[in-house]
Amino acid sequence: MRKAFEKQGFSDSVLEIITASLADSTKKQYDSALKSWWTFCTNNHQDPFEPEIKTVVEFLAGKFKEGASYSTLNSTRSAISLIVSKDLQHDPILHRCFKGIFRLRPTAPKYFKTWDVNVVLDKLASWFPLDSLSLKLVTEKLVMLLALGTGFRAQTLSLIKIEEISITSSTVEIKVYKTSRPGAQQPFACIPFFRGKPSICIASTLVHYLKITRELRKDENLLFICYKKPYKGANVQSIRRWIKSVLKNCGIDKSFTAHSTRHASTSAAYKKGLDLNIIRNAAGWSGESKMFARFYNRTIDNQEGNFASTVLN
Repeated sequence: MRKAFEKQGFSDSVLEIITASLADSTKKQYDSALKSWWTFCTNNHQDPFEPEIKTVVEFLAGKFKEGASYSTLNSTRSAISLIVSKDLQHDPILHRCFKGIFRLRPTAPKYFKTWDVNVVLDKLASWFPLDSLSLKLVTEKLVMLLALGTGFRAQTLSLIKIEEISITSSTVEIKVYKTSRPGAQQPFACIPFFRGKPSICIASTLVHYLKITRELRKDENLLFICYKKPYKGANVQSIRRWIKSVLKNCGIDKSFTAHSTRHASTSAAYKKGLDLNIIRNAAGWSGESKMFARFYNRTIDNQEGNFASTVLN
């Protein structure tokens, strides 16, 4: 990407600003797509920076034949758009190509049903009292409770910093400041102390976790640290692995990923009558977003105010 902008004569200071517009996860995704694009152009004697539209269509068609989804191909087009001079987002041939891709391989929800949060909550409730648990179990319990009680993604959980946590006698508030599109709502959660069910109280579990990790974390400001030496801040892969570990411990089908906590918690909250706007706010969707209806509102296996309280109740 940098080479493409350098070719256009931008200075180093401008290049730094432009590359900062992309999140690290997007850069990784785009880098993979652009490596594949570069190889394709080299093999076909095409300039990757000044390709013919036909070349772009042939490349995408090849990826489609290999099994790439509509969203993957759309992301690939966005990556290529960054380095070429042509407007690939509004080209009529590409527009028709993507219309055909959608009809041939329409985007579908990953899950048509989800797991019952009560199965997981019952297991987490058995991990009590907290003083009797190992650091590993306390860590996994808190990660799963936060994932279910806030609707946060694993990536968001990995970004929580201690300085962004405010604890009062009745609630724990978590604000997460992360790179996002302009105007996007920043993740926020207000979690009440669940006095009626202390064994699955997110707030008290978090307070206990901070207490037992105080001496281990030294100067580490991230909330979650690895439970093995040298106790460094946990990355998103660790968070996902811990969630998967809990799901496995609960006997949940291994086909469900760590991200399925979003499906399970939002579906449970909706089935219990929580206002859809509150669910949208908790999950970070806009008021106009149809994401919940299209992809997250799933039938719950074994199924006959405040987001966290509704899910845990």
